[in-house]
Amino acid sequence: MNSQPIPHTDRKLLFVVAGCVAAGALAVAIVAGLNARDERAATAREMKPVPVAGEATAGPGGVPVESPAPDEGRTESAGEPVVAAGPGVVIDPHADPWGEGVRAYAERDYDIAAAYLAADAERRPDHAYTHYMLGLALWKSSRLDDALQAMERSAALYDRSIRTFVNLARIRLARGDTEAALESAERALALDPLSASALYQKARALYAMDRADEAVRVLDTCVEVDPAAGQAHNLLGLIRLRGGDTVAALGSLEVAAALLPEVAYAQNNYGLALERAGRFAEAAVAFRRATEAESGHDAARVSLARVEAHVPGAVGVPIEVRVASVETAAVVPEAEGSEPQETGSDPASD
Repeated sequence: MNSQPIPHTDRKLLFVVAGCVAAGALAVAIVAGLNARDERAATAREMKPVPVAGEATAGPGGVPVESPAPDEGRTESAGEPVVAAGPGVVIDPHADPWGEGVRAYAERDYDIAAAYLAADAERRPDHAYTHYMLGLALWKSSRLDDALQAMERSAALYDRSIRTFVNLARIRLARGDTEAALESAERALALDPLSASALYQKARALYAMDRADEAVRVLDTCVEVDPAAGQAHNLLGLIRLRGGDTVAALGSLEVAAALLPEVAYAQNNYGLALERAGRFAEAAVAFRRATEAESGHDAARVSLARVEAHVPGAVGVPIEVRVASVETAAVVPEAEGSEPQETGSDPASD
């Protein structure tokens, strides 16, 4: 068989075609790499919190509530099917579950948020941020076991989120799993050794494990890193107050009360420290602030009545008045309402 030489023009054409194929392959590889990088970056961005105003809500407690299976409780409403997502909870299956879940969470309707976010988790089982938000909603709906499962799933999908491990610590502390909570806090600190939120959760876990001295050292670091960490100042003062160091406790609790003016238990704890220092008039002001911040704060109400008996003319003192006098009377013996509180709520770290 005779082979004919390829004309010069045809050879040039072959080189051009080969070059185009190689360039196309390179472009595909570059686009694939950029897409992968963008997907990782998007995951990291999504792990940032959804802004929620006024996040000083009460921490969850109680018995977890199980959701029914997806097909249970289907009903009809205004011609459109809805799906029962829990006791008294229904969701619209035609709505965007992510958008509705985030909206309900921002409005603090946590049962509805959990229902929609659970639907989104079924739709996107590998989306870390969906499981993260679902865990928060379930935590605030008092469904601690379900919250733990969702947050652990988020951590497994994306293990570079400090907030995920901080919230794992919070959920585990709420369940009484102190050692696991400490481990979660340590995971967060491995990502950022100066995370004030992680330091605070580590201190809470240590204190719950009766390791008060270690907790104090961690809290000292926490308030050094973030002087505005009111909860850390409160816990630091509480530990010192329970340990009998009233002078040191006063310093910490005064800062906590200033940073958390609307938080009843911070005002109550400060009042207790003042009371134990014999500064009854100032204690009365602090206890009154606590009752104004939370009308149902029985401990502060009882304490207010107790100290007012030691301060002639203290009843009815305007809340704005800062009493400068220091009484030298004996400290009132511990009685009902005289035990400081760690928290009335564990502030969210969404």
